[in-house]
Amino acid sequence: MLQVKTCNNLFLSDVFRRSILITVGFIVLESLSPVYAAGPVYAASAEMNCQLRIFLQKHLKSFLFWQGHGYIIKQGLRYSAAAVSLDGGSRRQYLVYLTSRFSCGSGGCMDLLLESNDGSFKLIERFTLARLPIQILPWRSHGWHDLAMPVSGGGIIRGYTALLKFNGRKYPSNPSMVPRLPAKWTRVGTVVPLSERGILLYQPCSSSAVTSSKERNLP
Repeated sequence: MLQVKTCNNLFLSDVFRRSILITVGFIVLESLSPVYAAGPVYAASAEMNCQLRIFLQKHLKSFLFWQGHGYIIKQGLRYSAAAVSLDGGSRRQYLVYLTSRFSCGSGGCMDLLLESNDGSFKLIERFTLARLPIQILPWRSHGWHDLAMPVSGGGIIRGYTALLKFNGRKYPSNPSMVPRLPAKWTRVGTVVPLSERGILLYQPCSSSAVTSSKERNLP
């Protein structure tokens, strides 16, 4: 009887040891998998900021809800922009975070997703109730990286992180109306370098930035 117990103990010990090795192996493979590489993020250059500023000054009214209050909108409106690659293609996308007393509320501010288009930009999505930090996640939907945005305020008692997936044409515009990102994945993505302070939108670009922008035909 004593020998049988010893054999059983040895057998269980061997199974336990192998299970540990298999688990560790899966963890190592998972950590090395390229699926965890989120899309690249680029700092906004002076030239790109200048072109974005000119574009927004011309077209911002069509993106906002307060078309009849153009003068009020201009007061203290700031923007922060970052160039990203969400689809892995040759064209870059730009996330533009708008902050002012008129473009923000208790639930967040407005964020635009633009894409370079023949020397100008086109609107892909207008996010309402957007908060920072915005993250680019490693996973893709219809070829575009998923996004993560914090959700809080506006009557929400306990904040969380929302998961926004591309549907083939656009992203969901309201982060509070989409599924939550599991807590274990909230630190996986690449943080987009946007700021709540931003740059005053309604001010002229420097002459050097305008000249360089024309010469390089950005974006």
